[in-house]
Amino acid sequence: MADHVRAQLRAAVRVQLNGLPTTADRVYLGRFRALAADHLPTLLVYTDDEETRRTSMGSPARQERPVTLLVEIRAKGVDSADLQDLLDQVAAEVEPRILDNPTFGGLATDTELFKTRTRLEDRGERIDGGLRLEFRVTYETAEGRPTEALD
Repeated sequence: MADHVRAQLRAAVRVQLNGLPTTADRVYLGRFRALAADHLPTLLVYTDDEETRRTSMGSPARQERPVTLLVEIRAKGVDSADLQDLLDQVAAEVEPRILDNPTFGGLATDTELFKTRTRLEDRGERIDGGLRLEFRVTYETAEGRPTEALD
């Protein structure tokens, strides 16, 4: 059975982000991943809420499906200013890689960055940091056919 277009999008984003200067091949699918205390900057790729609306009648009807794609940067450090700079450096690598190919090989019709969230947590001898880039990715399918993206 073919994968849902959301799964295809996540896989395409993982490929697209692989090999960035700061994160190299540390790009993982999924929201949760246990990371060692000394892990290097890492990317997590996952999707969240999606809305579906009909854009045409027919059999099957055409659907527009905006989904939230999240690229979360995780890093650790000992100085909050340095860690925040590192998170911003990785974000500066991720944004153009996503927005320079916003259709992900024809899966999507549009992609926009709509929110960035930063989180720093003091853990005593180290600081855990995260920066989450939230993209709205719009794709289209025929109603009842979620594994086939329409152009």
